[in-house]
Amino acid sequence: MDWINIEKLRKYSAQESYKNQFYIRVERLIEYLQESTLINNILEEEHLFYPKYLWQEDNDLELYFFTKEHIVLCSLDSNQKLFIIKRFTRDISKIEITNYDANHRDIQLIITFVNKDEIILQSNDTNEHWKFKYFKKIQELYNFIN
Repeated sequence: MDWINIEKLRKYSAQESYKNQFYIRVERLIEYLQESTLINNILEEEHLFYPKYLWQEDNDLELYFFTKEHIVLCSLDSNQKLFIIKRFTRDISKIEITNYDANHRDIQLIITFVNKDEIILQSNDTNEHWKFKYFKKIQELYNFIN
């Protein structure tokens, strides 16, 4: 199963950005990340990449990078400005798998932090064609950070 990485996503969005506003935003987000060098240290570490809302053009893409020590969220705000949130895995108070249904490829991962903030990832964070890949990736993430 071939999972997308940030470079593949950059190339695809560059091809599609001339005809679609969603991919213009994706391309801009990745360019900002590359130009800023703010997450270069994360990219150099062993990490898992999770693009939330990939192929869902009605949502704003959120790029998650999971390392053994950090969870980093990168996105654009409503003014097209880059924002990055870096959390420490040591601040996780609970990790849950819910809504697990292997037959329908449904799964939800809830990461709760000590301050009660949550990250919720689910196999529906993409389109139907990628749902199985997300189903598997969420299980991999659970094992990686657990």
